[in-house]
Amino acid sequence: MPFWQVISLIFGGIGGGGIGIPGLSLGDDKSGFAGDAQAEQERQVLFKELRQLETTFRKTQDVLNVLDKDISNVQKKMQTAIESLQIKTVASDAIKRIKYNPHLEPRQIKALSLEYMAHVFGNAADPQKLGLSELFTQTISGESLTVLRQENDKNLSLYTIKLDQLKMSNIALQQPKFDFEGNDLEPFRAATQKLVSNTEKNLQTYRANAVMLDTAVANVKKLDLNTLLDLRTDFLVLKENDFSHVSRHKMDGDKLDLRITFTPIDSVRISGVATKQVARIEVIAYGGLQIKGGLGLSFGGFFERPGAYFVRDSAISSSPKDAFSPILTSFVHFYSQSRRGASLGGSFGVGIPIGGGNGLESLTFFPGPSLIVGSSQGVVISAGLMGGRVDQLSGGYAVGDRFEADAGLLPTESVYKLGYFLGLSFNLIGK
Repeated sequence: MPFWQVISLIFGGIGGGGIGIPGLSLGDDKSGFAGDAQAEQERQVLFKELRQLETTFRKTQDVLNVLDKDISNVQKKMQTAIESLQIKTVASDAIKRIKYNPHLEPRQIKALSLEYMAHVFGNAADPQKLGLSELFTQTISGESLTVLRQENDKNLSLYTIKLDQLKMSNIALQQPKFDFEGNDLEPFRAATQKLVSNTEKNLQTYRANAVMLDTAVANVKKLDLNTLLDLRTDFLVLKENDFSHVSRHKMDGDKLDLRITFTPIDSVRISGVATKQVARIEVIAYGGLQIKGGLGLSFGGFFERPGAYFVRDSAISSSPKDAFSPILTSFVHFYSQSRRGASLGGSFGVGIPIGGGNGLESLTFFPGPSLIVGSSQGVVISAGLMGGRVDQLSGGYAVGDRFEADAGLLPTESVYKLGYFLGLSFNLIGK
């Protein structure tokens, strides 16, 4: 497990820019002492020293304000860089652990691994475009930390020098020689003393942050180029892999029973992982041409309803026959089995009407589309055209014509007519 240190840097309230140094109240520095030229000359020298001290304080404060910002920015950059390295290290170790976790589903392993890879290589990273140059750039993040650390040390050294200058100037400001009549230095001295005090506190804070950052830098684990190359390979495999395995088996029928056993590889060596056999898997064959024979019952009728002819009062008459007839039908079904609960196909059937017929002359034919229903594809609903023989008048006779001969001599002929049918059958044989 990598070393992880929470870095809580302190930056609130830092900066001397918020301290306003009032102007010096020196009275009238151009008025002299009457009758005492030497005293006036000494007084003007003191005025000049005070003005120089004031200038030194203000310039030093300006430099400290700039250093406050620089030190804060550098330390924040160091904090961000260290936390980024820590996150990458944790993500790298997590990827190695979850890859062989037996309690995670493949899709969960992929989702978590890709999430961790984004922390290592960036959200928009494409493993196919991650070359050696990009990976090498990531390995020098530790070197950038070294540069930031050197810059931080340099800024702290300069900050210490400026603080010493403030202290020296503040000591000089406290000299009694500046307390002559007409001067009011107390507001100025109070402001400079507060500036010195705040600057000391800031330096203590910066040094404490530096110690914390140095400790984190010393303990953070950096990813070397070989580790990044391995991660890049895993990244590519995970992104392109759908965690599926193609296994080819010969099927002797519509179904195949699979029994799968998972055996852990020796190199993983995860405790508690044992050989596992999953429940039987039933695989149904889809696609391909299926040809099956079936037997069922159809109901058919002709487009022109047939009639029964007879002679009454020396005139030819007819009466309509049934609108449809039940027909015992033998079908041949051909279709491509689909993954859904029904498949479309075609049928060709031959049937014999129930309750009548003249042997082979009564055979009826049924071509048309079919709907094969059910997971076992055993029930077939067929519909389409029907072709069969019907009797009709011949010899030029028509219904209503006079016919003087015996009714048994009424001329008729058996011809094929088209009609429609709807049938229900069951697949029995075939493959």
